[in-house]
Amino acid sequence: MAPEAAARKSVTAEQLAAQVAKLNAVETVEKSSLPTAEDIATDGDAQAAAEAALQQGKEALKTAETEEKNKLPTVDDINAERSATLEAAEILAEGKRKLSAAATVEKNVLPSAADIKAEKDDKACDVASDQMAKAAASRAAAAKKGSGLGTVKNTMAFGAGAGGGFGLNAPGFGKPVQSFSGTGEKKKQITVNQEIVDTWQNVLDDEADVTWIYCKYSADKKLDLAAKGTGGLSEFKAQIGEEMAWGGFLCHGVDKRGGTEVRRKKLVFVQVRPEGLSMVKKGKQASHQADVKAAIVGTHLDIAVETVADLDEQALIKKLQAATGAHKPNGYEFDPGKFLEADFYGLGIGKDCKGETAKSA
Repeated sequence: MAPEAAARKSVTAEQLAAQVAKLNAVETVEKSSLPTAEDIATDGDAQAAAEAALQQGKEALKTAETEEKNKLPTVDDINAERSATLEAAEILAEGKRKLSAAATVEKNVLPSAADIKAEKDDKACDVASDQMAKAAASRAAAAKKGSGLGTVKNTMAFGAGAGGGFGLNAPGFGKPVQSFSGTGEKKKQITVNQEIVDTWQNVLDDEADVTWIYCKYSADKKLDLAAKGTGGLSEFKAQIGEEMAWGGFLCHGVDKRGGTEVRRKKLVFVQVRPEGLSMVKKGKQASHQADVKAAIVGTHLDIAVETVADLDEQALIKKLQAATGAHKPNGYEFDPGKFLEADFYGLGIGKDCKGETAKSA
């Protein structure tokens, strides 16, 4: 028992009622004047009487002790707990008796179709369907086919190491490893006549005078050279008709600054797909672009046109300027001797160019 819990005082209801009965009614008188000496003496007698009555009530109180106890389990509670423990032990023992010893076999290979069938025939095993057997058989067949892949034989004292020139791909060893990185040779979608390749090389040659080529499809679905010329864009435009075609032409970016004139070659790759062409044919032609560009190489601009109007010089200038670096020419020449201004920076052209120190004549 806690020390502070000892010797607590308590008052019963009967004792409290007896004390209340001894109380006398007191009349409260409100006065608007200060109390006299006689009033003060009377109040003192009343206070003394109240203190005497309070002391008498305290003496009448009795000291009582409060005892706190924790409830102990009864005999019935203890017996019930023992019975539950015994019943649980009996249930556990019965479950252990029903268990049977089983041998565990560890395998590092997938089960074969025969293994799975044997398990299916065993009534103690429950296999839902033969889908698992089919899947296992498929995996086993795949593993057998790939058994030679990934084998490294490096008995050489030099070379590129395992997997290199004397590893997986060593001549005569195992199965060759195929690369799926896309670096191998791609199947061509269209056969491009060698004449196209040779003629375009003349366009690239500064010593040759060929400036454009025009290519059309032949009856046997190949791409042949249809025309070539030494003129400018006007000659190239004259070739465009209602047939699918490919081509390329040469023009020049011209810089006229002060008293200096610099000409730079600009090569344009052209796909001709007429307006009346079906979407199927346009899609088929688009699939040939990589093969055609492998023959018409080194171009600065690739465009697709439907009519001659799509080869407007001013439109071409905008596209060429966009494809050019920071140093843009201030003019272009699509036909020999025909200079078209393209003052991108607004510095002027020729002797009037503000970026030059040369004075006007």
